[in-house]
Amino acid sequence: MVGITRRATLRKAFLAPWHELVGQTWAYLLAYAQMETGIELHHSSLVANHHHTGATANDHQLDRATWYMHHDLACVLNGLLEAEGYDSPGNVFDARRPSWTTCVDPVAEERRILYDSMNAVAAGFVERPEQMPFGHHFGIEHWLEGPLTIECPDVRYLHKRPKRLPLTFTPPAKLYREEKGDMEALVARLRATQDERIAEEAAQRTRPVRGVEGMRAMHPWDEPRTKREPRGEREPTFAAAPGEEGRPRRIRCGLETSYQRAHNRERVDSWKNGDKTSPAPTGALRWHTFHGLEVVPAGPDAILGAVYPSFAEVKAELDAEREARGIRRAERRRAQAEADARQAALHEAEDAAARIQVRAEPEPVELRPNPPKPTRGGGGRVTETRHVHDTTPPNPDAARIIVLRDRRPRKRGRGDPPD
Repeated sequence: MVGITRRATLRKAFLAPWHELVGQTWAYLLAYAQMETGIELHHSSLVANHHHTGATANDHQLDRATWYMHHDLACVLNGLLEAEGYDSPGNVFDARRPSWTTCVDPVAEERRILYDSMNAVAAGFVERPEQMPFGHHFGIEHWLEGPLTIECPDVRYLHKRPKRLPLTFTPPAKLYREEKGDMEALVARLRATQDERIAEEAAQRTRPVRGVEGMRAMHPWDEPRTKREPRGEREPTFAAAPGEEGRPRRIRCGLETSYQRAHNRERVDSWKNGDKTSPAPTGALRWHTFHGLEVVPAGPDAILGAVYPSFAEVKAELDAEREARGIRRAERRRAQAEADARQAALHEAEDAAARIQVRAEPEPVELRPNPPKPTRGGGGRVTETRHVHDTTPPNPDAARIIVLRDRRPRKRGRGDPPD
């Protein structure tokens, strides 16, 4: 996101709602610049003598978009001043170029959005930003409303423009990705922070706010009583998170800024020497806008000048991721349901089996003597043992006949003990 700021000539209140068509014209020119260049608008505030606008351009169209806003608004305001009998300054905005501040991380984007939205409250015009007249404030509350239809103001300079144009405000892509695509949660969080700052401003305020009627009563040539801003100082071209969190990005962006400024000075010298075709250095969009030169694309690891994804691309990516997570979650739920169903069926079968009582008469068991143990010699026949003097005939079916004899007296040996 790029924060754009432009101040009126001599700090005059040309951008105050002294005429009902000031806010209407600004809203229409925002819609026209969005239609012509395709930039994404995030917020915008007209605060009497300057404006704050947040935008993101995915191409070299940011300078062209700011030209539509400032040039066309200056033409319309000069005509309105003359029609009301006031002197017209010619140059409604001062000679300084628009201030561009590239917010390189979500923290810087959030700080810039809240600062710009609270500018009218801090100046004492209204109690809340939403109380500003139409066209003088477009903030985070418009992210949820969808496209606005802006009527073309009835002024001579815009009589050939389309009668109606859509105006869409979306959150910055980085901030939207940081919130994981939850638009309502993002808006609620920013509103809570904004309400805290509104309460702080109300506690520090020593006089009542001017209000819408008081703002409409302002003279377009009024100016604040404060001293003018110091001039001659370089304005920061980037913003990162404060502290150690954003220190590496601030260092990197500082080096890139020095590199771009040095190459831009070299390109100016070569242009003066007659080189009208060489490409412009990275980030020098005015060369592309007013001279048609190609711009050297930023490196793959560059921060400033890099082409960031649009809100639509980030939204489509997050929606696809959310859909994939939903499919995986549905598959897990379905698998768990199937497992639970199988487990329930098993438990039900076990319970049904436990309730069934089985009654059966036992079958009679016939007791039979063990058959004779087979012996070596086989065939299942028994072994017969008989005495040597037994006169009974032997068993013809015996597999083996063992004959026992009487013990014979053993002769005395040499190793026997003496009698």
